[in-house]
Amino acid sequence: MYLVKISPKKEFLQEVPKKELESFHYFMNTISRIKRADSLIIGMERWIPDCGPVLIKNGFHVFAHPRELSTEQLLQAYKIFKNLPSYQESTFHYQRQQFVARYGSKDEEMLESKSTDETVDLDDHEFLEN
Repeated sequence: MYLVKISPKKEFLQEVPKKELESFHYFMNTISRIKRADSLIIGMERWIPDCGPVLIKNGFHVFAHPRELSTEQLLQAYKIFKNLPSYQESTFHYQRQQFVARYGSKDEEMLESKSTDETVDLDDHEFLEN
């Protein structure tokens, strides 16, 4: 088993403040697992009904699937979503809390078990061949 450290770009924390990271993580995790037959708008309307017109006004195609969108577009969708008037009362927060209660401790366990002594150089071809 290998542990890989992934760090965000410095600009990312300007786009998504630390206090919103949990919500952003849940948003991206859920949106990225939408069925192929569904669209981004259908997925988001499960949390906030009738939010589709706002997304369409901001340039999102009605049938656009999250896998077809760039990371910048997904970030834009999250920003639009969190700024909707009914965001605070949406089911998104309840479902996020359920997600964290179910999977959050596993993330913490993984962080506690990681070794800070070992660093892997991804440019090391011997490492990649093994």
